[in-house]
Amino acid sequence: MFMALAGFPLVRSLMDSLTADGAMEAFTPQRHLVLRPALFLLAWTTLTLLWIATRRSHWLREGVRILSEGWQDLRADFRPRLSERGEWLRVGMLLAAAIILRIPFLDQPLGHDEAYTYIGFARRSLWAVVSDYHLPNNHVFHTILVHLATRLLGDAPAVMRLPAFFGGALSVAAAYALGRIWYNRRVGWLAGGLLAVTPLLVGGSADGRGYTLLALFSLLAWTLATYLKTHPNWSGWLIFSVIGALGFYTVPIMLYPLGAVYAWLFLSLWVEPQMAQAYGNRRRYFSALVISGLATGIWVYFLYLPVLLISGPQSLFSNPFVQPLGWDDFWPTLWTRLSETWREWQMDVPVFLTVWAGLGVALEIVFHWRASRQRVPVLLSVILWVSFVLALQRPNAWRKIWIWLLALLLVLAAAGWVAFLDWLRRRKNWPKLSTGGVVQGWLMILFLLALPWAIQKGMRLAQPAAPERTAVWIVEHLEVEGVVIADGMDGPPIWYYLLRAGGKSEWFDKLNQRESIPQAVVVVNTNDPNQSLEALLRQTEDWRNPISAEGCHPVVRIEPYQLYRCTRS
Repeated sequence: MFMALAGFPLVRSLMDSLTADGAMEAFTPQRHLVLRPALFLLAWTTLTLLWIATRRSHWLREGVRILSEGWQDLRADFRPRLSERGEWLRVGMLLAAAIILRIPFLDQPLGHDEAYTYIGFARRSLWAVVSDYHLPNNHVFHTILVHLATRLLGDAPAVMRLPAFFGGALSVAAAYALGRIWYNRRVGWLAGGLLAVTPLLVGGSADGRGYTLLALFSLLAWTLATYLKTHPNWSGWLIFSVIGALGFYTVPIMLYPLGAVYAWLFLSLWVEPQMAQAYGNRRRYFSALVISGLATGIWVYFLYLPVLLISGPQSLFSNPFVQPLGWDDFWPTLWTRLSETWREWQMDVPVFLTVWAGLGVALEIVFHWRASRQRVPVLLSVILWVSFVLALQRPNAWRKIWIWLLALLLVLAAAGWVAFLDWLRRRKNWPKLSTGGVVQGWLMILFLLALPWAIQKGMRLAQPAAPERTAVWIVEHLEVEGVVIADGMDGPPIWYYLLRAGGKSEWFDKLNQRESIPQAVVVVNTNDPNQSLEALLRQTEDWRNPISAEGCHPVVRIEPYQLYRCTRS
């Protein structure tokens, strides 16, 4: 508590007295400022628990009892019932379909971002993973999982993609749960099936990044939030805050889906009286909502504390990728990014299925009031919150950050079509089970359409790409003391495959500090008009041992790369 409340000079003098040379230079004013909230929270929590243990021990027992009972209630409410074995068999089939469609993509060549995730972060120590944020490419929670997976199972591309793979597959089950809790089982089936077969989500599950985990956490947050509206369960609220914090720890753009969830919970309070009845009154519900939000913020702060201390707050809040655009640039950039996002969503999707899904979302809007158990339309809270954040941040909204929205829209599309089928069944006096039969028929058709596409595209993508072939050639021809020079966009995949082919990290790590460079292989991407031998070598001008183009000559072409060997005379 003293270190949290005292000024920096006093705390610095105390820290200096603890070192052998009397100067703790690493303890700076910025780090003291970052640490103060943590120190205060830890001290306050410790003092509060000591006071409760000595003066109000029954409060502690009561708190443990409430959390324990809440956990038991959660398990009972979400546990599969024995009478629903057939239902869980269907869910298992959806998961199996999702896994089957995603497996062919696991061995495709690594792209720039996922290669850099491994080269720049995951292959290093666990402390480096949780503290180094020199680029927002570090989706920290996902990178931790990649670090653990590669340490246990090796560094093959498929291993690096396992966290994203399971995030994508489990999103199918989460979509089922959300569709069921919002609407009914048939919506759950169709929602899970749509997430299982959508090409972008299938391919995204084999992209070693954190976006499928973000989609999973957002779907889980919507599902648990729906339950908590009418179930005052403190264990549920605790888990809800943990889900939100893990989403933020994966990618900070969890701000978009989680903020929309909180906005929806807040708006629902004013139009669903059963929520206030479940909690006793609106004040208690609102208190739970606020406490949950504060808990999420505290979790996120402690999770990112190593980053704040080592990389600094500017790495999170002021890096070039999150800088707000000027208003003149923001609107055309936003339109461009949304257009790119829409095109990516339609990638490998037949036009009639795009129209079918869009019509499903429109049908959900039309039938929402009679089909949904929720009074506030989800899209309303999403539009209000996302519009507010976009106007506030003015970000360069890259297309990958919207994958959580695609998953949500697919759930709504499923709901719209099931609601339409139910309405049609009532008008035509069809048998009650007819809607379920149509949905299951659709699922079978979707899977049969997606399976040959996944197999053919997976086989086509599994062929060794130029970075891998280039790396193999370099390993066979580069001297032990040589180096490899490549552009920042082309480098990471080449570096990764160099390590896979038996090369050394010294060939590309900290080249500016090398005392001697007897030989270099320079990789020029001839498809990039900004790349040339001279341009790449200019990057070495501030090295201890810069490289001149005079000793370079072309040695081999591996499309689209031209390789040059540079030697010193």
